[in-house]
Amino acid sequence: MENWSTYTLDEIIAEFFRIRSSVDFVLAIWIEQTPAFAVVSTPKIQSRLFTNREKSNLNEAMLNCLSKACNLLPAPSKTPLNARHHLEWLRKVKRWHEGESFYGGMTVFDRTITISARVALELLSGKLDSKTFSSIYTVSKINPFQRMLEQGRVIVGVIVKPPERPEDDDEWLEFEFGEPDPSIGPFQVPSHGKKDSN
Repeated sequence: MENWSTYTLDEIIAEFFRIRSSVDFVLAIWIEQTPAFAVVSTPKIQSRLFTNREKSNLNEAMLNCLSKACNLLPAPSKTPLNARHHLEWLRKVKRWHEGESFYGGMTVFDRTITISARVALELLSGKLDSKTFSSIYTVSKINPFQRMLEQGRVIVGVIVKPPERPEDDDEWLEFEFGEPDPSIGPFQVPSHGKKDSN
């Protein structure tokens, strides 16, 4: 069948070398996505070096350098298909100028909640309404910020945490909450540690 999909990569490269004998090598680079059912599905850059054995003038050092070239590239955040879908969505909503944010991402511990710094800014500016914000950051019918408020805890510190990768377009905002504050919580009679008198 005269169809490109019926040929293997090795056959295509071999034919390329046959008609382009002056070419010493071909470095094939592609992005591979782990299966969707995997626990962590992260796209990775893969590569394979093909040399024209008949005409190649590459020495061992050059071959070694080419084989490791992809290790110097930043890790991809999307597959090409997903990147295309994302760009089409940005064009549809007229947000071409915006980089990606950690929208929807969150970590919650006993007294800290970490969310996207850009999401917090959009909420405070009014661009993101509180109903949408609550729907995004409610887990198992519980909004962690609401839970802190119900416990009578107030914000005692905020830290801007840089992303792990320098190419990311957002930062993390970590909110720290203190002990229950009587100014917003229900009144509680303090325990004085009285002993029973028998």
